[in-house]
Amino acid sequence: MGGKKLLIVGVDPGTTLGYAALDIDGNLVAIGSGKNIDRSMLIARLVGLGKTLVVAGDKEKNQEFIELLRVKIGAKAITPDYDLKVEEKREIARPHPTGNQHEIDALASALMARKKLKPLLQKIDVFLSYEHKEHLRSDLFSLVVERGLNIRDAADLLEPEEEITEPTKKPEQGTPVSPELQQA
Repeated sequence: MGGKKLLIVGVDPGTTLGYAALDIDGNLVAIGSGKNIDRSMLIARLVGLGKTLVVAGDKEKNQEFIELLRVKIGAKAITPDYDLKVEEKREIARPHPTGNQHEIDALASALMARKKLKPLLQKIDVFLSYEHKEHLRSDLFSLVVERGLNIRDAADLLEPEEEITEPTKKPEQGTPVSPELQQA
């Protein structure tokens, strides 16, 4: 599947668009905003950063821009359980550098999505550690998050177990059959 960095992207659509990209470990990869950023420009920036697994907004209902972006890049959408309040977004984003309210909104969206994904990501890490398959981490995250596969099935897709088969024995040629077996 590749070695691209997996991203959780928060977006604040509007006249001034804000975006923030986190890696799956929660590290800030990129943040920005601008008046002239359209969907195509944002997709180009995101593709340059890595593979977007999740697109998130700060509203309970997916905004049209986010839904179209999600479809275009083949990502999953994660929304909060309610519309995030301005103070709440500021508090969530406070530990990170931001330039304006649009970047705060986008970063808060990405951090909220990461928080919702964290239990699943931890289960995947435990599985990988137990099975000694840490080399599958990115590909497994991608399959489980994007396609909704369970962890074991996704791992089997990535590394199918070899089937152990018994060698077939050929019947021996010319071995006489005892008279008792011939009559039975």
